[in-house]
Amino acid sequence: MRKIFVVFAFTHLLVNPLLFGQETGVLYMNKTSSGYAWETFEDGKVQSKYNGEIKNGKPNGFGYQTYKNGNKYFGEHKKGLPNGEGRSIYPDGSMYLGEYKNG
Repeated sequence: MRKIFVVFAFTHLLVNPLLFGQETGVLYMNKTSSGYAWETFEDGKVQSKYNGEIKNGKPNGFGYQTYKNGNKYFGEHKKGLPNGEGRSIYPDGSMYLGEYKNG
């Protein structure tokens, strides 16, 4: 029984994502000559600001995003877009709570 527990505990440690230290920080979606890009600085042409988990320089995981038009989004992101469970709050006070898929 003890051997099974040790194997289970060791296996759990190997696959636990919290041990790999998901990167977190602040990103800004800036308007560029070729479209939009997630960057670590604000250049005066910011379309949105993101604070949360990051992967490969883009929002990925749980985070909070505020948009230039006043909209706010709290929830899961994947490859820079809202994806998964989330909540949008609009400037007029209305709200959407549900599932997002690729934005």
